Amino acid sequence: MAASTDKSDGQLGPASLARRPEAKAFKIEDLLAEVRRGRVRIPTFQRDLKWERDDALKLMDSLYRGYPVGTLLLWEREASAEELVFQTVRISAAGRTDALWVVDGQQRIVSLIRVLTAPSEDGDSFALFFDLDQNKLLPPPRQKDRADDPARWLPLTVILDSERLMQWIFEFQPDAARRERAFQVGKRIREYEVPAYLVRSDSESTLREIFGRVNTAGKSLNVDEVFEALHGQRGAAVPSSIRDVATALLPHDFGRVDTKILHLVMSALEGVDSGRGLSEHMSRMSPTQVGEAFGRAAEVTGIVIRFLRESVGIPHYDLLPYKKPMVTLAKFFSYHPLPSPRSKELLTRWVWRGAMNGLHRGDTVSARAALASIRPQDEHASVRGLLEQIEGGAWPYA
Repeated sequence: MAASTDKSDGQLGPASLARRPEAKAFKIEDLLAEVRRGRVRIPTFQRDLKWERDDALKLMDSLYRGYPVGTLLLWEREASAEELVFQTVRISAAGRTDALWVVDGQQRIVSLIRVLTAPSEDGDSFALFFDLDQNKLLPPPRQKDRADDPARWLPLTVILDSERLMQWIFEFQPDAARRERAFQVGKRIREYEVPAYLVRSDSESTLREIFGRVNTAGKSLNVDEVFEALHGQRGAAVPSSIRDVATALLPHDFGRVDTKILHLVMSALEGVDSGRGLSEHMSRMSPTQVGEAFGRAAEVTGIVIRFLRESVGIPHYDLLPYKKPMVTLAKFFSYHPLPSPRSKELLTRWVWRGAMNGLHRGDTVSARAALASIRPQDEHASVRGLLEQIEGGAWPYA
């Protein structure tokens, strides 16, 4: 198909596309058939591969489980004959007028090529197997494990072609359960449909403009924003998202607390790792329990703020030398909301000494050690444990 000519419409700046991109979907087996026919090409300015095998494993696992894997953006135009090399996979591509150049999706396509079409089942550094007993993908198992039970480990290099998969099953004779799962893995991955846009243009400058916009216009959500999207309950009368918690704390006249810190506070209060651990934990909660968790975070953080203002003498969030101590204090006050004057005095010392010697900087090891020092039933031991960490000696409580 002949490519169209870009029109500038008499304007300065990037040219407009004469035709809108065509939306379509490729089954994985059809997409890789186009690769092997030499139709799919990687532009020279895109050929650095940044993914590693773990990234490829996550991609294949998403295909198997039916998760979204993003949209491809392909540029249709002519291409000359060339030898395409994807580590262990080599393809002699003839010249053609309808080549599909990958504008967005290179890492995914190259990973698919290497995982599914490599000439040997474990020769490529992206090689993957499917454990038919544990129902999961993994790097090549040990040779001894494969020799002891070869029918358990399905190499992904055999699943793209149903005949080749049948040959593997005929050779290794897996039992009925393994055989059914092997067919399921092959079918799910082969028939997974990847959405794509096809752009037709003669101008490489237009391609570069599109590529730049696709790769810079959007910003990845950080872990706190993903959490908000999953668990925020808009419009509720009580705090129902981390942003609501931050807003609820404003009357304390301490400034706005970062949502990142509040996310860590919630993780500490729920007793889970921050990030995905908190999200998975709260996904198992009822809406009522989720609301209670947000409310608890607001209440406990309010106690921390009062302590920082009244006992430590820090009047504003921006004046905190380090922010992470708020997380440890939140866990402490969740168990001991009304500590003794002596405990407050020693906690104040903990805040300032840790700030001066840099131990409140917030590296993972020290932060976890501080949280681990908090004893639900023993206020005195909790304070003593925190002080011993920053001063390196045993501290009598009295």
